[in-house]
Amino acid sequence: MPTTTPDTSRTARLLELMKKGDDAFNARDFAAVDSVHHPDMVAHIPGNAEPIYGREAHSKAMAQLIGMFPDKRAAPPALSSDV
Repeated sequence: MPTTTPDTSRTARLLELMKKGDDAFNARDFAAVDSVHHPDMVAHIPGNAEPIYGREAHSKAMAQLIGMFPDKRAAPPALSSDV
């Protein structure tokens, strides 16, 4: 039976991008937030009936979120080893 070896370099890169985005969000540096997102990204945001399509629409959604909740901060996701 074949086994799958996790690509730790890819995982590390994705975690690095997530941290960069979270740090930028917390600093309210939205140009830096945009820099970590693909132009054709799709975001599934709790509370939204439909996904958010594209980096530009995601930026607008984040601006609305900050407008409603100015103290909102991004927190690192819990990893399976943290749970």
